Amino acid sequence: MRTFFLIITFSIFRNFSSEAGTEILATNSILLQLILVSAYLVDGAAFATESLAGNIYGKKNWKLLKELLYLAFYNSIFFTSIFLGSVFLFPNFIFGMITKSDKVLSLLMDYRFWLFPVLEVGAIAFILDGFFIGLTKGKILRNSMLISTAFFFFQLFILEKFRRTITFFGFL
Repeated sequence: MRTFFLIITFSIFRNFSSEAGTEILATNSILLQLILVSAYLVDGAAFATESLAGNIYGKKNWKLLKELLYLAFYNSIFFTSIFLGSVFLFPNFIFGMITKSDKVLSLLMDYRFWLFPVLEVGAIAFILDGFFIGLTKGKILRNSMLISTAFFFFQLFILEKFRRTITFFGFL
């Protein structure tokens, strides 16, 4: 269910982007690709957290479980911040490798600020995902994804006139 709602959310994101025009679709697609690259960076920490959380939970060592969660948060935010730093310090180089369109490059410069909250919140979400999978608490993940998806659609419905940027706000 969690993956299903995640796919629906990404599909709606692309649909709203396409309705806003070709340049917005291209811009949002590039930003989405950067989000996915960052997700792969954090996924390693999430997988490790999943495995370690399961072992520690099985031993009922609550103190160590809490320490694991804090360490995983720290590592995911650290690596995400390094990735964000490179995007913010070298935007012309990074965006220039992906597109040559002046309009899309300009939009990327305008909308790149959305990467910061989306990626930092996403880093925490990835760790929580691994943590709860490790604890075999999939019901929590399913319910949080249902709530997140509903919140995403609510934002799009209420704030549709800000279509260009509100789609990224929905990822938070």
